[in-house]
Amino acid sequence: MLIGVLSDTHGCAEITCRAVELLKTSGAELLIHCGDVGGPRVLDAMLGLPASFVLGNTDEDAYTLKQHAITIGIRFYDRLGRITAGDKIVTFLHGDDSTRMKSLLEAQDCDLLFYGHTHRGDVQDVGRIRVINPGALQRVAIKTVALVNTDSREVKFLKVS
Repeated sequence: MLIGVLSDTHGCAEITCRAVELLKTSGAELLIHCGDVGGPRVLDAMLGLPASFVLGNTDEDAYTLKQHAITIGIRFYDRLGRITAGDKIVTFLHGDDSTRMKSLLEAQDCDLLFYGHTHRGDVQDVGRIRVINPGALQRVAIKTVALVNTDSREVKFLKVS
């Protein structure tokens, strides 16, 4: 399965639309947003594929985001999401809570861990977990998202213009 991972959109629906279109044309079957969504219009931009998101440290109006997500059919996971994609366990969060990140890495109970917050794309293997930050779509010179193959664990960073 190919998962499109995005983060740190900070309310910019226009760039999110372009990112989602790029992920769709690259074969994404599912979208996961790792927080700092920034507003309901960003969620609207994610329509067209099954999608899930978590809150980030700047998502102050959680109630509005949650209610809008319910209305349009996007899954809301508060601060920590966990799904099964293919035969892989995928955990996702924003990444601003270093204690939680450390605990998840120590537990070693998922295959893929997606996070945002730092605005820097990154891939690391920590024990059995492939840890992936897709980069950001705002407050960066180069805007990126990630396309993750759950079977091969391959990660491709896509530049969004």
